[in-house]
Amino acid sequence: MGRQLLIMTSIVFLLIACSRSESTLEPEPLMLITPEEAAEYDSRSFVPEIEKGPKIEIVQPLLTSVVSSPLSIQVEFTGRQPNLGVNMKTFKLTYKKLWGIDITDRVLEYIDGESINAPEIELPEGKHTLEIYIEDNEENISTKLITFEVVKN
Repeated sequence: MGRQLLIMTSIVFLLIACSRSESTLEPEPLMLITPEEAAEYDSRSFVPEIEKGPKIEIVQPLLTSVVSSPLSIQVEFTGRQPNLGVNMKTFKLTYKKLWGIDITDRVLEYIDGESINAPEIELPEGKHTLEIYIEDNEENISTKLITFEVVKN
């Protein structure tokens, strides 16, 4: 009985040591959209874009064709008028599916001034639509829809 307990204790310690050694590896890319979210039905009730607030410029990825994952995302916001600043506290990012999934909190750490710079974003294969929402200091609203297709390398 004592030998079996010793073997079981050794196995437990080995499993704990293995799980700790895996946690020291480089962090995985941010999973912006999970495969389960991507599998939901597409919504066809998109709100039209609004351009009364800040300008929204998609710097990366270039959305002229399909993109591969992981990818970099860079979005810049500028005031439409010189005296109106961008209110980054109003920024919202929604994954447009049947109900719309608020994924703002997944990119908050990548806000840099009046831009978003996320160097390695993991997305599942398929077609995706994101809606960006932002206001200026006078509560003028801008929204932009971004649709792109992701392929794996």
